[in-house]
Formats: sequence, C-alpha cells, structure tokens
Amino acid sequence: MRSTGATARGRTRIVILHEYTPEWETEFTLLREVYLECLGNSAMAIEHVGSTSIPGIKAKPIIDIDIVIRDYCVFLETAGKLVSLGYSHNGDQGILHREAFKRMDEFRPHSQPQRRWINHHLYVAPSLVKS
Repeated sequence: MRSTGATARGRTRIVILHEYTPEWETEFTLLREVYLECLGNSAMAIEHVGSTSIPGIKAKPIIDIDIVIRDYCVFLETAGKLVSLGYSHNGDQGILHREAFKRMDEFRPHSQPQRRWINHHLYVAPSLVKS
C-alpha cells in the first residue's frame, strides 16, 4: 500500500506500507536484549511502540523503540551507554521529554556477532510514574 505525506519542506514523499510481519517483533526482541545488556538498571522498561508493534495492521517497516528511564538524573549515564553502542544523541526533535538517538549505519547497535539491524528509531524518555 502506498500513501503520500508532506515533508517539513512542503515536498510530497511516498510512504510504502507493508503487511504485518512477525519479523518486526523478533527484531525488537533482539534489539531489546542488546539494550538490556548494555543499560542494566538504567532502563525501567524498553518498549516496542508504533504501528509495527500492532499485529495485523500495515505499517512502515521501521521499528520504534522507547527506553523508559526513572527521570533525567540517569539520562547522561544512559546516553553515554547508547553512544557506546554506536548511537548519537539527536536532541528532543521538538518533543519535550523524548530524546531521540540516531544510528550511523545498519550495523548499529554494536553487537557480537556483528549483524545488520532492521531500520529502527530509538527514543529515551523519563517515566511518567513517580515512585
């Protein structure tokens, strides 16, 4: 399925939606394991969000991942660990309390053995629940 959408510069781009595939959940699970190993207790939760997380619906084949942290007091530590995996901090992109991380190529995050990862977006956000 194809749909069109406007870009920030007013140009039209074509978005191709794919049928749901269980591979999205499998890839998320593998990515989650890499993050858990690296982040340890820094992460309260690692969630698969967005349309690829909903079985049965069409979606852009880009996995959206939210890493939930307790609050911003652990953000610098968390960001440093994500940098060690090969991501760079890309700011909040205009969405308060949601920090985006960008990967430089398809081999990020670094893992053993090295592999190509599915296209994904990675975000870090503080928990809305205070303990």
